Amino acid sequence: MEQKLYDLAEDDYGFVTTRTAAAANIPAGRLVQLADRGTLERVSRGVYRLVRFPSSPMDSYMAATLWPSGVQGVLCHDTALDLYDVCDINPHRVHICVPTTHRVRRAVPDQYIIHHLDLVTEDVAAIEGIPATTLARTIADCCAADIGTYLLEQAITNGMNQGLLTRFKARAATELIMRLGAGDDGG
Repeated sequence: MEQKLYDLAEDDYGFVTTRTAAAANIPAGRLVQLADRGTLERVSRGVYRLVRFPSSPMDSYMAATLWPSGVQGVLCHDTALDLYDVCDINPHRVHICVPTTHRVRRAVPDQYIIHHLDLVTEDVAAIEGIPATTLARTIADCCAADIGTYLLEQAITNGMNQGLLTRFKARAATELIMRLGAGDDGG
């Protein structure tokens, strides 16, 4: 049983959800039992982490994408910008995108901001295995959210230098910043 859980959790930084466990024929009650025994740690409703799995600085980001019950969340806005490490942004909360049809039926923790957006496949990437909006989509979302121009220009330049943005997408992002007049306060 424990090996089966490790296999499930391996690509998700040691996390397993009741949904992924059920797909592997492991009932939710069994996860509760394993948490009571200390094999699993309950992170949030329906999200558990294997205690003996090595921790990572990315754990909190992966846990955030698993928090929305019933769907996989996607990191977005300034959280995704931080994850790409292309500018000096320091988000205070974790931005998570879920489909517009998804209804959050529990209190959202203070550290999370939920955005209801219908992303297309081309708008989603995986950064070290964590789902996030693509850099181009992230910059557009941050521009609309009035993130400082300096940070967005820094993200475009570094994104191009790191091969995360094509010239075409960088030019489009720059034009969007100019058109929407993103905040000039630096974030």
